[in-house]
Amino acid sequence: MEEQKIKEIIEEIPQYKVNKIANEIAIRITNVFTELKDQHDDLLKKLEQCKIKIAKFKDENISSELAMVIGCITESQKLINDAVESEEKGGSVNMCKALEKLEERGRQEGRLEGRLQGQIVTKLKLILKKVHKNKSFDQIVDELEEDSDVVQPLYDFVLKHIDLGEDEMVQKYLENIE
Repeated sequence: MEEQKIKEIIEEIPQYKVNKIANEIAIRITNVFTELKDQHDDLLKKLEQCKIKIAKFKDENISSELAMVIGCITESQKLINDAVESEEKGGSVNMCKALEKLEERGRQEGRLEGRLQGQIVTKLKLILKKVHKNKSFDQIVDELEEDSDVVQPLYDFVLKHIDLGEDEMVQKYLENIE
């Protein structure tokens, strides 16, 4: 009987080793996940603290001298003008509002530039179609109701790249003006 117990114990020894190793691995994995969760929680706390600091800074004013320096670095005449105006009044500049104005101005300039490019591309396509219909330069100028000085560079470009398709020509033109 005792011999039977000894055999059973001997047979369980390899299983015991596997279970022990598996248990140690599970403990280590749990520890790693716990550590990662703690680090994640710490990062979330730091992020929240940063958001709070940014929110506080958002409404703070800066000196007109600092605004002037930032305006020079960013090449923003608007920010420089705001700083000079603020300096004359003896005040400070709300950086967040100044940057928002600067950003809006950039958007407006981008929209305007996009509209102008769109108009030029439209004229370029019309000129290409009229050239394909064998119309003369004077006819094209007349039909577009544009000044010849406006049409000439586009007309020359079309003739120079007549072998390209419309989309390729437009792409090439846009690449050249950028």
